[in-house]
Amino acid sequence: MPLSNDHFAAKVRELAEQHEVPGVAAGIFLAGEEHYAFHGVTSVENPLPVGESTLFGIGSTGKTFTATAIMRLVEEGRVDLNAPVRKYIPELKLKDEKVAREVTVLHLLNHTAGWQGDFFADTGQGDDALARFVERMSELEQEAPLGSAMSYNNASLSLAGRVIESPAAPTRTQSRRWSSTLWACNTPSSSQETS
Repeated sequence: MPLSNDHFAAKVRELAEQHEVPGVAAGIFLAGEEHYAFHGVTSVENPLPVGESTLFGIGSTGKTFTATAIMRLVEEGRVDLNAPVRKYIPELKLKDEKVAREVTVLHLLNHTAGWQGDFFADTGQGDDALARFVERMSELEQEAPLGSAMSYNNASLSLAGRVIESPAAPTRTQSRRWSSTLWACNTPSSSQETS
């Protein structure tokens, strides 16, 4: 059964109101067709109408995309989960040189790197934002020995994104575009209406 845009918009509006969501943009691809619906405002504090050019921060959803991209590279033989991150990012510098030498891609994905995880340095939204973020990781405190404990770690997944961009991964141009787009969508300033 084909989906009408009016029906989709009405369903999005109904669900947003039911769940008290101030604003939402939704899209689906069904039977070869794209459908979009918008409802509400960007935020209670800055109530601009949600529209096709509204950007929302995607938060931790990016971790799923990053891990999926890494696992696709693993399947293709381009990334080894047990390899040291420096195989892909030789310039990696951390406060603890032993950790910088030994941390693996798997440590990044399973949140066992042990360094401070809530690190939100603003390095802009350019193509080099993620590389500059990784440079700033040298400021992070090592809070637990490498591999000894699991602790939710935003910084590790940012470093995993940099692995995706790595020159060691043959799909560098596509990966850089994807990673930079994901980075831009996940920065604090991205939940604003754009013109």
